[in-house]
Amino acid sequence: WEVGSFLLSKLGYPLTAILKKQKNPLVNKYIEDAFIKMGITHVYAKKADPRKFVNAVKNKKMISIVSDQDAGDKGVFVDFFGRPSSTPPGAAFFVLKYKIPLIVTMAIREKNRIRLKSEKIEIPEDWEFSDENVKKVLQNFSGERIGVLSLIPESNLAVFGKFNQENAALALALTDHLKLDPEKCKTGLMKYQGAGRRQEFLGERGGIKMYDDYSHHPTEIRATLEAFREKFPHSKIGLIYEPHQHARTKQFFNEFLDCFELPDFVGLMPIYAARDTEEDKKFTIDEFFKSPQPPLSRGRSFEKIETQDDVGEFMKKLHPGDVLLFMGAGDVSIFAQKFVKN
Repeated sequence: WEVGSFLLSKLGYPLTAILKKQKNPLVNKYIEDAFIKMGITHVYAKKADPRKFVNAVKNKKMISIVSDQDAGDKGVFVDFFGRPSSTPPGAAFFVLKYKIPLIVTMAIREKNRIRLKSEKIEIPEDWEFSDENVKKVLQNFSGERIGVLSLIPESNLAVFGKFNQENAALALALTDHLKLDPEKCKTGLMKYQGAGRRQEFLGERGGIKMYDDYSHHPTEIRATLEAFREKFPHSKIGLIYEPHQHARTKQFFNEFLDCFELPDFVGLMPIYAARDTEEDKKFTIDEFFKSPQPPLSRGRSFEKIETQDDVGEFMKKLHPGDVLLFMGAGDVSIFAQKFVKN
């Protein structure tokens, strides 16, 4: 967040930063020293005297306000990504009270460099200080903040999950860089149905939705399961997982156990061997059944899945509206498609 202020100061624009004092004195001193080295004057929020800010503007200095989008019960609610969000009112207060311009600056990471994008918010000169106008300023302010990395509300994407939201944001950021029509690109993203074997919808049986996914290492598995949890918050999730590689399963055994806390039911297929030695193959799914399985823990109550009939028995735990997810990088996809077909 401080990168934008730092670069502006290096470009010769004098800044005054409004800071919130940190509880940890060492952290606080570190931040103070950093701003001093950057040549940025700083004022603490609780000790802030509005006259200091006015004087800073009269002396042709900028006021830099860095804040989260969520201001809790102290903020003003405006539309943000299509949803009402509590927004810090400080910027609007200064703009309307002291008739000073408002510029939104975003620091965008691009590989090993940072690109600054600044946009001036146009405020009519006849706008007086009022609650209604504060909200209008903040709405324009929030609109510019999301203009570059303009995420589509998740309900408009066929694919779901935080990582797909981030992918959509990066895709739209690229369209901004290439000067493409953002509305056409948003329409394209909303029509995008995803890649094969990534949250791929296979069909329904008895009102139970069935999906296939390629995830096969703990980070992927957790991200995918969290996405399904978010998409289907009131549904039970049954996971049928085919571990990929004996060596990987052994090396990340504890991480796999942690992931399997997320679904409600877990069925395990035999490990798919890939580049494994005979020694590696001594590690089998039997190790999962030996692990502690707390009775009150969601998931972690494992069942072996070896045949199509086993899947049918497994599905009896689920009800209409629930989700059955086949997952892995081996033969589980063929296994799932055969089950759906039959």
